[in-house]
Amino acid sequence: MPSILATEKASTGRELYDGAVRGGAQAAGRGTGTIEAGDWADLVALDITAVDLEGRQGDELLDSYILAGDDRTIRDVWSAGRHLVQAGRHVNREPIASRYRQAMGSLKGRLRPNSIRSPGATSRRNCCAGSMSGNGRRAIYCRTKPTWPSSSAARATVNRAMRELAAAGLITSHLGLERDTQMLHLTAMHFADNHPFLHEDRWIHLAAVPEARKVDFAAVSANEWLILNAPCSASDIALSAKNADRALGELLGTEEGAALFVVDRITWDKGVPITSVRLSYAPGYRMNARI
Repeated sequence: MPSILATEKASTGRELYDGAVRGGAQAAGRGTGTIEAGDWADLVALDITAVDLEGRQGDELLDSYILAGDDRTIRDVWSAGRHLVQAGRHVNREPIASRYRQAMGSLKGRLRPNSIRSPGATSRRNCCAGSMSGNGRRAIYCRTKPTWPSSSAARATVNRAMRELAAAGLITSHLGLERDTQMLHLTAMHFADNHPFLHEDRWIHLAAVPEARKVDFAAVSANEWLILNAPCSASDIALSAKNADRALGELLGTEEGAALFVVDRITWDKGVPITSVRLSYAPGYRMNARI
């Protein structure tokens, strides 16, 4: 437990922060980590008006920042005296984002889904069920026969999308939006070596990304399109396990009750939600991470 790091003179957050600063200075091989004459001016300023820091002072600020905060808690950053982050935004954000989009567009043009045929490579064939909730409540469905394990599975997914029009209120509430906010609902299957391995259940905030209304998500991956067209500043990611219901089990080619690896992700841009997605992976999927 992190509380064992606290001492009579320093809180847990202070101990963690000071340790990270010392280790960073050692790894970088430069005089930094303290505010002293002759040291590099590597500084970070927290936004004490942030909700996560409300009512905090002294080392309590570091406790909340380290253990409960995120990049939205940071207001300004100086590196070697250069004021690179101002009011929570990198001074070179726009050109960096522009170069990133260009690079992703170039890669996308070279790596077409159907051009990869090596063992284990993903050949994506989209099967979409799209719904628009909020004012108008229109629904558009698109599917390609070969992508579905069976016709009954196709019907199960489309019907599920129609039922979840009523669930939009739960989604908007979870995202802190008004109940009648227009959200585009998409479901898609992803295949590798002609076997289903991933079910994608996604909601897109149309006020934040109005261009999504015109996109044919049966022809392009929603995730890839959002990366290229919707800048983000933060993401919330939750990893969990769940048991497959009958419909999801049929889609993923497994039995009802099978254990699935699930990733829930919300993407934000300056506090505005862009998309909320649940990714349910077929049994046998494994995620590796090196820290």
